[in-house]
Formats: sequence, structure tokens, C-alpha cells
Amino acid sequence: MKNCIILLVLAIAALFLYGCPCCEPKPSEGISGIKHGSPWNANLVDTIKNDTVSLYGIGDVDRLRIKFYLDPGVTQSAYSHGTPYVLKNYKAAYEVFITGTHNEFIYKPDTTRVNTINLVSLPPSAWLTGFFSFTLKLSNPTGNMAFDTARVNFSSGWFNIKIRN
Repeated sequence: MKNCIILLVLAIAALFLYGCPCCEPKPSEGISGIKHGSPWNANLVDTIKNDTVSLYGIGDVDRLRIKFYLDPGVTQSAYSHGTPYVLKNYKAAYEVFITGTHNEFIYKPDTTRVNTINLVSLPPSAWLTGFFSFTLKLSNPTGNMAFDTARVNFSSGWFNIKIRN
């Protein structure tokens, strides 16, 4: 009986120290980041067709679009050492909709700033995960200098997409 108690205590200690695989948190789909120093979260809509990935972070009055192409020469093994893959061929846009009007303001990457998308996992894993940082400028000027020179800054952005077969 004493041995059973010792084994039970050891088993509980092992679960406490090393965790239970069945209890580990599961990753979830999403897109979020910091916009102008404040948390930004949006509903994620994504499509993957062949080698093209399109992400839409849709908020109440705004939408972040990111589109990129997966290089078929880059495999999951490229990430096995913890080094992110820096995407060079991507498109990004941020759109703001003014409620009750037909006005739409579209911001695109400011080429004078450093803008990045880094992938940290990709197929054949079950998830496509990446991080982004953008500074975007208005692409359809209004004639208002203060408004036209404003920038939208996203930092610490991340996305996580479940790969569906």
C-alpha cells in the first residue's frame, strides 16, 4: 500500500512538473497586433489557393489585407532551427470605412519604412504562423495635408491559420 501511495505521489508530481499532453493549450486561428500603441484584434478570414495565401483581419470599421505567395522551394525544415523565413513578395493594405458614407481610405506600405512579414511555420504542419510589422500610408490622398501624411503603424502583429485539407 505504501508503494502505491509513493507511485501516486510521483505520478502527480510528474504531471505537475511536465504537464499533461492532453491538457496543453491548443493553438487557435487569429490575427492581431498593436496598432498605434493599442491592442488591435480582428476576425480572421483566410484563403489558401495553391501557393497563394490571403488574410483578412476584419474589424468594425477597418480591415487589414495581407496576400503572399509560398515559395515552393522553402520547406518546413527551413524553420526547424527557429529562424523565421522573411517574405519578400507580399502585398498589404489597411482600409478604413467611414460609417454612413461611401468613403473608403486605403493605406499601403510606406516604402521609406521597414515593413516585414516573417513565417515561423508552414505546410506540411497543420498551421501557418507568422509575424508582421507595417507602417502604412494613405494611397488615395484627400487633399488634406494633415490627413494625407498620417501613417498607420502595426507592430507585434501575428497570424495563425489552420491548414485545411
